[in-house]
Amino acid sequence: MTACDGQEALDLYKREAGRISLVILDLVMPKMGGQKCLEELLRLNPGVKVLIETGVSHADEQTKLAIDLGARGSIHKPHDANKMLRAVREILDKD
Repeated sequence: MTACDGQEALDLYKREAGRISLVILDLVMPKMGGQKCLEELLRLNPGVKVLIETGVSHADEQTKLAIDLGARGSIHKPHDANKMLRAVREILDKD
């Protein structure tokens, strides 16, 4: 499932939470940024598994804040498919 922006991602999660094992959020998204979307997802489900993805080089503080808020991991773009798959697997295997 994909969403075009943070608000659509949140709406999609509200409708489909039972089918979603992991949410991958970019920190920079239109309408609602990744950090705000993460906060809202955690309000809906404190156990939601979220992987933060970012290509912004100055986002280290934002990424750390997202992890502190409850994101389960992060990955920086550009990355290859194997790196993404490893990050996803690690998060899904925890808990």
